[in-house]
Amino acid sequence: MSEQETEEGNVNVKNNSVVVERMRGLLGKELHCTLSDGRVARGTFVCIDRLSNIILENVVEQRPLTTTATSISSVSSASDTNTISNNNSNNNNKIVYTERHLSQALVPGKHLRHVQIRTKSLEEQLHLASSSFV
Repeated sequence: MSEQETEEGNVNVKNNSVVVERMRGLLGKELHCTLSDGRVARGTFVCIDRLSNIILENVVEQRPLTTTATSISSVSSASDTNTISNNNSNNNNKIVYTERHLSQALVPGKHLRHVQIRTKSLEEQLHLASSSFV
């Protein structure tokens, strides 16, 4: 093995250990994961694997449904739905968000579009902003 290969290997190990330490710091934090189909999963971060699949605990999943004005009355009568008007010029269509509560959920990495970390204090926000991911 050449000296250059050894140095590159050490850099990868060092970078991986930095990422692992940062991910450990996120354990127990609340994450908001947006998926490619529009669903949002909110829950406590438990683990992540090499394929970027995320496991959350105490999850609330929100799923948007497009409904017409006639069917919205039956959907909005459920206790776990929130109704929001769509910005279309056609006011007959509304977006209804249904929620379901899960003890645990696996969020597939290939469907992740956006992940947000919910922080509780300004000090935590500043700490996360000052540390950049590799």
